[in-house]
Amino acid sequence: MNSIGARFLFDHPIVLALLVGLVLILLLLERTRRLAQPDAVFSSQAGASDEPTQSAPAVVSPDPSAAQPPWVSQLFSQSGLAQGYTPTEIPEDRKVLGAFSARVRLGKRPDPLPCLGTTKSTNSPPKAIKDIMVTNGQLLLVSDPLKQLLQEATDGASVFYPTVIYNASETEVLSTAHSYWVIGASKETLQVDQSTGLRPVTKDETSSAYGTFHPPLTLSDGQVCLSDECLKGSRVWVEPRLRSTVFFDDAFVQVLKRNNLDRLFGFRRCDMSS
Repeated sequence: MNSIGARFLFDHPIVLALLVGLVLILLLLERTRRLAQPDAVFSSQAGASDEPTQSAPAVVSPDPSAAQPPWVSQLFSQSGLAQGYTPTEIPEDRKVLGAFSARVRLGKRPDPLPCLGTTKSTNSPPKAIKDIMVTNGQLLLVSDPLKQLLQEATDGASVFYPTVIYNASETEVLSTAHSYWVIGASKETLQVDQSTGLRPVTKDETSSAYGTFHPPLTLSDGQVCLSDECLKGSRVWVEPRLRSTVFFDDAFVQVLKRNNLDRLFGFRRCDMSS
């Protein structure tokens, strides 16, 4: 400060007091601001380490959906999913495709695999292509966005075979973003005596269908009961004793809902027993 300024302040003590008070107020405000801030990522204290400070790990609440009963879908018999598409390279012996389809519906990986590289519409003009469809022979076609979610949910249990979908005359490509979905996981947790409306398959004891059931004609929430063992393992699976159905854990159904992909499944909530 020059001598003139110093003389002025010396001659005007009130002004000097005001300036000192203003400086003190500014220092107090700065201290208050620093105290109100969250911990800095890097320490500014003298001699402190240059490494980032480690904050306490976030408390993760248990997933409430983990104990929720699963959902069931009558995927293979959903009339709204039968859009009139069929594998084009069907083996001459249709029993091969039939055996393939049967193993898919039982949650098994088929072997040998029929060629499913191309698919065509059986209608002209073709019906709308959906995120999930049931082809002739009761095979499941899924879109790439749905496939990605299923891959994450089934942790390698499911297998997908990409296909190209054509119109009926096979002159126009309708989709290159669909795959055949082989579920590849099954469980034996169906509680027949605690379920309602199940219809036993009327076959003799030598039939492979003996001891299996059809779901109710009109499936409602709570009619299918599973044991709590169903929560173990794959998040998507089939119960071989309940035909034409696929089961999904609650967490995955919520993912489908957030992605607006749940409507086509016709989900019904299951009961669950310990």
